[in-house]
Formats: sequence, structure tokens, C-alpha cells
Amino acid sequence: MAVLADGRQAIQVWDANTGAPLQTLLGGSGSVSDASVHPLSGELVVAGQNTRAWNLTGTPEKWTLRGGGNSSIAFWGSDDWVFAALGSHNAALQKLQPGSPDLLWKPPAGSYRRPSVSADGRFAAIGDPPNNIFAINAKDVLLLRNPGTQIEQAAVFKAPYALTLLRLSPGGDRLATLELKRERADLIDPGTGKPLSRLEGKDVKKFWDLGWLSGGQQLVGLVTAKADRGNPGSEEWIVLWDAATGKVVQTTTNRTAMDVLAVAPDGRRFAEAGADKKVRIRDAATLAVQQEFRAHDGPITALAWHPTKPIMATASADLSVKLWNLETGRLLEELRGVLTVPTELAFSPSGRRLGCAGDGDPTRIWEPEFAGSELNLAGWAKKLTGVPTIAVGSVGLNGDFRSTLSEGMTYQPASLDA
Repeated sequence: MAVLADGRQAIQVWDANTGAPLQTLLGGSGSVSDASVHPLSGELVVAGQNTRAWNLTGTPEKWTLRGGGNSSIAFWGSDDWVFAALGSHNAALQKLQPGSPDLLWKPPAGSYRRPSVSADGRFAAIGDPPNNIFAINAKDVLLLRNPGTQIEQAAVFKAPYALTLLRLSPGGDRLATLELKRERADLIDPGTGKPLSRLEGKDVKKFWDLGWLSGGQQLVGLVTAKADRGNPGSEEWIVLWDAATGKVVQTTTNRTAMDVLAVAPDGRRFAEAGADKKVRIRDAATLAVQQEFRAHDGPITALAWHPTKPIMATASADLSVKLWNLETGRLLEELRGVLTVPTELAFSPSGRRLGCAGDGDPTRIWEPEFAGSELNLAGWAKKLTGVPTIAVGSVGLNGDFRSTLSEGMTYQPASLDA
């Protein structure tokens, strides 16, 4: 084990029989006083300033796709087609296969990222968000069509402003855009770039996330209103807009800051989360909370709803990705591997694969395994594959792990003294 200069714990795990490195855990914080591995479950408990439990038998990522500094993730029409990091590109369309994926399409510049795909799998939009809030130049947005045989560029248009977020409607006929400083949001015809309406925002100071509801009839958004977040008088709102007019239909408040949301496949519910580490499932018509559960030890930074099963994927600043049974609120599995804060999660169309992306980290794709060939709705029991004998130590970090640390970052052995 080691404690990095920024206070995070770094733990290297080896197979005790072969000495082969199994995984690196990064995300705990503070000094370490003791560590113990459960002999049956393989769970590791690290005690100290902040006690934390790790599941050492989780599913490893199947693909790690490295590219530009701000990786993206979005599956498009198939479990095998994915927008992900590649070389100098933050998001290039690739076909997943054993070994290295095949390149299908890449944007004209590596800075294009944050793709959005229509629910029917026919269209995808991708933009070129600036890397800082001081940028003022609007850049191109590309609309791609997937006819099932080859990729077609259906349209290209200049965004109305420097943008930070794109959200295609379920049918791909409208595009919600969010301005870089998050002070306005608009609806655009993605085929022509023609503005359709501006989302009404009286008293809104910042827009944080947007999602399409009810088959594209409404939009839901997370906003800070009346004063900037954290200042006296500020309020955290959930807002419903009419997608045809941009007019506010309904609002409700939340006690804590909300940053991310995910809409259920049927558009009748959505999940939202943020600073308080909890996930809330809300009714899309009334905005009432139907379910709430604590999911992480840090702010929640990304959500994804399984396309066919009651499963929610969550990611957090605690550097973990988790899968939850929404019928019980119980944890199904915790996925490892991320080394920076995840900002995007996406399930493939069948739900067989889950992708994760974040600034400064590769795109990672897992294939979580549950009992049988399909998810077990009765018990959600994970298939027993055997627990490897492991060793957790502080004898140093291997070269692969050291290479993931930022240049100039220092680390020191963690003390295990009682």
C-alpha cells in the first residue's frame, strides 16, 4: 500500500501463488492502520482515517481504450459499435472484437467528444467542446446516420455557442444543447442546425444535466436557481420543460446539489444524483421520489440505466463504478480499474456491456457476469468463478501502475503500525 501526495491510497494486489499482479486499487483516502482479507469472500478491508471495504473479485475490464485526454463512451445501435478513445481522438467509432477494436469512423479532429445517440440507434451527434470556460468560438456539430451498412454524415452545422453537452431526442429529430458556461440550453433541428426553441430559464443560474422523457415530449433538467451554487439564497431545482415550446411545465426543489441524471428506457422515471452520494429514482410526471439509496463514499458523477433490466450503474469521485438492483436497492457488483473521476457511463443496447470514461483516463468496457447467461431476476447472484488467493502488500507499486500516476506526483509507503 502507499499514500499518494494528494492523500489517496494506492493498493497493489498480487496472486499469492504466482506473484502475478491482479489489480491496482486507487481511491481510498487518509492514513492506513491495518488491512485484512476475508478468507471466503475475498473482500479487503482497509482501516485507518477512513475505513473502506474493497471487493477484490469483481469483473475486470475487457477493453481499455486509450486516446485523447478527455475520453468518451457511447454505444451506437449495437453492443459492438462504440464511440471511445483512440489514439489522439477522444471519441472515435470502433467495432469491439477480441484484441484491438476495428476503427469504423473518426471525426475530423481529436477534440470531438461527448457523443449522443438516439434511442432508436439511427442517429448520433458529436461536438467539439472547448477545454475551458473562457472559450467563445462556436464549433461544428456533426450528425451521423447509421443505415445498418456504413456510416453516413447526415449534416454538419455550427453550434449556436461554445457548448458542453449534447442530448439527441429518442427519434433523433431534435437536439438539446447546453452552453459551455451552463447558463442557457436550447433545442435545435440536428438536420439543419436551425434553432427551434430556448429552454425557459427564469431565475436559473446554471444547467447541469438534461434528459428526454415520455418518448421525446418533455425534457427534464437539473439546475441551480436564484443564486450561484453554494451562495446564500441558491436553490437546487428539477425542471420539466415542454419539448415543443421550451416552456416550463413543472419544478421541484432538492435539498442538495444534483449533477447527473439518467432516464429509464420507458421514459416514465429518471434517476438523479450528486453531492450527497445518494441516488433518487423519481416519477417523470410528478417528480416525486419513489426510491432513494446511498450508493457511494463520494459525490456521484455519472449514471446509466440498464436498457432491459432494473439495474442502475453509478460512478463516483471515490473512483468506483457500481451496479445496483433497483428492485431491492442492493449492490450487485463493484467494478474496478478507474484511476480518475468517471464522468460518463453507458450500457450497450442489450445491456451486456458497460462502458466508463473520464477526463485523463482511458475508456473502459466491462462485461459483468451474473448467474447463467442472462441476468437472474430472482436472486441476482453472481456466477461463482472461484476466488484467487491474493496478497496485499506495501512492498512497492509495479511499473504499470507507476506509469498511470501524473508526472511529478510523489508517493510514500503507508504505515501499518497500530
